[in-house]
Amino acid sequence: MLDLLMLAISIGFFGTLIFGWLLEKIRTPWIFGALITGFIINYFGFSHILTSSNTFMWLANLGMYFLLFIIGFEIDAREWFKQGKFIVKSTFFITLFAAALGAIFFHYIF
Repeated sequence: MLDLLMLAISIGFFGTLIFGWLLEKIRTPWIFGALITGFIINYFGFSHILTSSNTFMWLANLGMYFLLFIIGFEIDAREWFKQGKFIVKSTFFITLFAAALGAIFFHYIF
């Protein structure tokens, strides 16, 4: 099972590199290479084998935490403090607007 997992992950990485390189040749972002590779892996049935593996789920969680860490690392806190009032006001109005639309939707639909 671990051999199949390693094979699928290496095919995923290799496919992402190849499709990413080809897509960059036509001036398309390379991230679509990962999307295409994922579609192909899913088409050939590897997704069921991968998602049932505890090792793959652990690696998926680890990758998600790493991605969140990188996103948090790139956030400039000084910029947040400069725009503090705007962030608080926009968060308040967006939340109020979403709650009002949700209340209207549930009132008239249900």
